[in-house]
Amino acid sequence: MGFDMETAKKNIQSLMTPKAKILLHENNLFKVNKQLQSKLFRILFPVPLLEEVVKREKIAMDRSAAVDAALVRIMKSR
Repeated sequence: MGFDMETAKKNIQSLMTPKAKILLHENNLFKVNKQLQSKLFRILFPVPLLEEVVKREKIAMDRSAAVDAALVRIMKSR
């Protein structure tokens, strides 16, 4: 899929959560857990957020707040 190793590790770890053991790790190999049973129709597991995406969103929020503050200052001065 074109992931780097760090991103791939994060995605694989999300499939190995204690609640939903979709993947099993044995002898440096990952195997699908065929014995997995759930009374629920869906198995929810956390999706790892990529640090870059989080950083970009935070920067965008900070910039929008700064722009809003600058606009308010300009409007008040006029």
